[in-house]
Amino acid sequence: MHVLHPVCGGIDGHAAPPTACRRRVSNDGQSTTELGDCGPTYRELIALRTWLQEQQCPVVAMERTGVSWKPGYHGLRAAVEVCVAHSQEGRPRPGTKTDEREATGMAALLAHGLITPSCVPPPAMRA
Repeated sequence: MHVLHPVCGGIDGHAAPPTACRRRVSNDGQSTTELGDCGPTYRELIALRTWLQEQQCPVVAMERTGVSWKPGYHGLRAAVEVCVAHSQEGRPRPGTKTDEREATGMAALLAHGLITPSCVPPPAMRA
């Protein structure tokens, strides 16, 4: 399957603590993943943003469920492109019920272009 984003990330944002995955596909087609826990506080989101920037990760995907996606979106959008997935697209596939697998699955779906971003209104409309 064609890889659209060779370096990308996935965030399982509704878990406590949220789990992040960075996925990298090498030139020979081998993929590697790195997992990390991040917290919901602003300081921890900044640490996650720094980690993604250090790994040259330009885009991440997170599931849009309730309001739990908002802190992660606002904390990361200044540094990386955040693809907020509708909960139907980001829904875990059968057999992927752990937080790590959900984050890895989001990154894999994003890497292959299988996530359509949800509409996030501009700041003037959200106020």
